[in-house]
Amino acid sequence: MSIPATVLLTRPAGRNESLADRLAQLRIASVVVPGLQLRGRWGQVDAYRPPQDYDALVFVSGNAARYYFEAMRRAGDILASSTYLACVGQATAQALMSLPGVQAQQLVYPAARDSLQDSEALWACLNPYLSRWRRVLLVRGDTGREWLGQQFEQAGLEVDRIAVYTRGPAVWSNEQRLALRGVPAESRYICLLSSSESVRAIAYNVKQLGLFEQWAKSCFIVIHPRIESVLREVLWEAGLNHAIVVKRCRPTDDSIIEAILASLSPE
Repeated sequence: MSIPATVLLTRPAGRNESLADRLAQLRIASVVVPGLQLRGRWGQVDAYRPPQDYDALVFVSGNAARYYFEAMRRAGDILASSTYLACVGQATAQALMSLPGVQAQQLVYPAARDSLQDSEALWACLNPYLSRWRRVLLVRGDTGREWLGQQFEQAGLEVDRIAVYTRGPAVWSNEQRLALRGVPAESRYICLLSSSESVRAIAYNVKQLGLFEQWAKSCFIVIHPRIESVLREVLWEAGLNHAIVVKRCRPTDDSIIEAILASLSPE
């Protein structure tokens, strides 16, 4: 590549390795520095409800799906083929398809390439199903928007909400800090931002390393306009009002790779 750059992969632990491998094959340097740390809420009463009690399970992320299915395994429950699995986008659908007992015909999600892959896009897909459903389970982390649950309630459905994992700012290890400090000064950052919550956590960590201004000049890859809004707010609060480069993509590895390659191409 003619432009020296290092990609900062900031999805939660376990979600960056496939991207790092693909970037290495393309001879693009990367550093794995998760913005958020996730923990399953095992053993907490409100962290699990059995799937057989619901017409549909609604997952806000791939992590929500993985943690719920682990809780289901621990409880000894089995997913019925008649239970619908609704999710916010293709990445979450792929995560579900990798889990035991899931069949493609159970999935409902916004598959269009131009979709924002969010709660609003999912809601637009659900109209044919609402008259058949009476009770749904909304599976998420311990923080998040209430919009989707409110839409179900306004449509007359009974909604239960469970938080199957907690999330908080990740504390970067010495190895991760050294890896980031070791990025050549002439190399620019390309920073993947996959959630609004992670933006402030990443900003805090780079400030601790004295790299905030260099990070603020990154080309940012975001998967939703809300993330870009939070990023601009963080930079404005820090007194940095320069123009920033932001490329938007879908939350799939293929789309992220496309955005990274586009950011490396001369304008």
